[in-house]
Amino acid sequence: MSYTQANRVAVLMLAMDIDAEIERSSRRRHQVLVPAGQFERAKELLADEFPHGVPRRQTHARGSEGGRVAAYGEAAERWFGPGSSVVFAIIVLCSAIHFSLHGLGDDASRSQMIRAGASAYNLIAAGEYWRLLTAVFLHFNAGHLLSNMATLLIVGPPLARLLGRLRFLGLFLATGVLANIASHLFNPVGGIKAGASGAIAGVLGALGGLALADRARSKAASAAASSAFHDDSQLEHEALVDDDPFDQDMAEFDSHSSFYGEAHLADDADFDEERRPESPILFGSRRSAAAPWQVIGAMAACYAMLIGFGPGRDNVAHVAGIVSGIILGRLVKAPASAIAALALLLLAAGGARAEQPAHAPPQPGTVVEHANSDRYSQYFGPSIKWALARGLRMEVVETRPIPLEPARLQATQKYYAQVTLAADKSHAENYVAGLPFPLVDASDPDAAIKLMLNYEARIVVDDLDVRRFECDTGSLSPDRGMSVERHFQMGHFRRLYYVSRLYHDPMPTWKTRDGVRYREVMHPIIQPFDLKGVGLTYTRYLDPYRQDDSWLYYPLLKRVRRLSSAQRSDALFGQDADIDSYAGYAGNPAWMDWRLLGSRDILGAMHTRNFPGRWMQGPADFMFEDTWEMRRVYVIEGRSRLPDYAYQSRIIYLDHESFVIPYTEMYDRKGQLWKAWVNQFKLGRKPFPQARRVVYDYEQQFLPALTIFDMQLEHATRCLLPSPAFPGEEGWYFNFGDAEGTTEEPFLISNIISSGR
Repeated sequence: MSYTQANRVAVLMLAMDIDAEIERSSRRRHQVLVPAGQFERAKELLADEFPHGVPRRQTHARGSEGGRVAAYGEAAERWFGPGSSVVFAIIVLCSAIHFSLHGLGDDASRSQMIRAGASAYNLIAAGEYWRLLTAVFLHFNAGHLLSNMATLLIVGPPLARLLGRLRFLGLFLATGVLANIASHLFNPVGGIKAGASGAIAGVLGALGGLALADRARSKAASAAASSAFHDDSQLEHEALVDDDPFDQDMAEFDSHSSFYGEAHLADDADFDEERRPESPILFGSRRSAAAPWQVIGAMAACYAMLIGFGPGRDNVAHVAGIVSGIILGRLVKAPASAIAALALLLLAAGGARAEQPAHAPPQPGTVVEHANSDRYSQYFGPSIKWALARGLRMEVVETRPIPLEPARLQATQKYYAQVTLAADKSHAENYVAGLPFPLVDASDPDAAIKLMLNYEARIVVDDLDVRRFECDTGSLSPDRGMSVERHFQMGHFRRLYYVSRLYHDPMPTWKTRDGVRYREVMHPIIQPFDLKGVGLTYTRYLDPYRQDDSWLYYPLLKRVRRLSSAQRSDALFGQDADIDSYAGYAGNPAWMDWRLLGSRDILGAMHTRNFPGRWMQGPADFMFEDTWEMRRVYVIEGRSRLPDYAYQSRIIYLDHESFVIPYTEMYDRKGQLWKAWVNQFKLGRKPFPQARRVVYDYEQQFLPALTIFDMQLEHATRCLLPSPAFPGEEGWYFNFGDAEGTTEEPFLISNIISSGR
């Protein structure tokens, strides 16, 4: 019979669980072979299914089961056959989610990814197990999405054709979740994980599992077929020559006659070992075994083997996906093309594209700039990437330690064992001085608030006076320097703590009637003229639920204005800076919901050279020009509990060792990156070698420069502390007490009013 007729018969046999093989007997003749034990059943099936003979051409009658099976066999020759719609649906869903998060922009922000359902070790450990599923549909950037979806488009349709839509979807989801579980258990690193690569690896593994199952069935079928030949029981068809598919009379169908055409008996002489197929041909003939899509799959496999595994990729998830796919594939009883499956199994060996770049950190001596920023993009946040695109250059130096001051270290060792987190998780109980939680376990559900309480305690000093500093504010442009709109000069920024005092009596606590934690004042503003004499002061209390008392005095209006706590997130004086962003974060930790997103290595400006700071040249002159080093940081997200707060969230990068903030990023209420505050730290016993007054017997941290820039409005405020306009000014006076005038008097509203006239 013709190949079309033989193929239709073979498909029917396989659909009814009868092993069948198509063998080419001559140029235009094919025969269908079945095992001797299934011969009688095959004969009955054919007589029942085709009482008028097997048509030459495929029919697609909706009411005919045989037509549906034949149509399926024909569709199997195409790449996108039955079941491919579920593959397209997954691709459309992943793409829609991705572009709804961040449009056609670059990398999605970490805050966006977390809100959308990305996987993070600490969040899953805290009970957010649903992230194991939702992370499968999220991708970091367009390149990540494109590589994963292109791989799925190659390997998905063959498996969907074999399993059907629902079973394919179930396997895709199951292997994706299992891959994420394995990554959580065996690769418990900090940071965010997302992507469909684990599920795609599961698809590839399932194809491999089906191939292994097929191989076992192939051996059994070949053995049964050989037995049928030697028993002289053969179901054979010869080619029909004329055009009429029903021109043959129905013949008696037994073990020694053909169904249509002339009779032919097979004996041992008729059996040719060389013609026996090595494995069953499930759909089509052997001449279609090397279909073009299989060649493409093999080529993709070779490519994937070169890039699939490497440092920076979530190899645990990929391997787990492959293994779970193989197991589930073997459990699913469906046929598979051995050649196609084995070719695509090579792709599984390489794994799908990983979520993170695989470059080693920049070594000392490297200059990170826009030209190589993609290579090192995993070592800085999106705000720094934005600055690099504007011309920022970061000279990388060797990482150096940042030890705690001896007095703070001794206080930590003395008191930390008695400290506990309050039941409402708003503050540390029984805290006296030092760091309250020096030994934070990242898997602790309360790790985030404990780390922020450590930060709050780390920046405590007896007193502080920052003198004669300046700030510029203005618009930015990608092709020119900052256009300065206003220049500010400030006389003092002071802070006086009443708790955790380590250097001057009363120690460690200065008790007050109102339970004051600290007082702060910025006064007077010297320039510009219209703000001359303006002063800002506020008081923070030990009670975590008591709002700050914040006051602003305008001499020209002769008015004192009270600021609400929510207004602390508003920019003041036409600058980009808000009070809550000072030093990276100056708000009350109790007013935020905190989440630890993980840990990562970033570049931070921690051991810089210049004092005061020095600005870059060109379009990046809103950023300081100095050295950067690799630092291990906690990545913490904070969301305000205040209804009128300007920011939806803050992403804080908190240094593991020193508990200070290299930089922080703020997101607007739509979840879009808005602003960033970047600190330049300098460590030493003096701010500069010629300093005479500001001298310490331990390594003290200074802040020679800082910048805050608005990436939506392309606007920035940059500050030098102290101003170069005052040569020799030592700027930072820590723990001098009454000797440098940091008493309670400068914080009084009455003093601000009298001195601001």
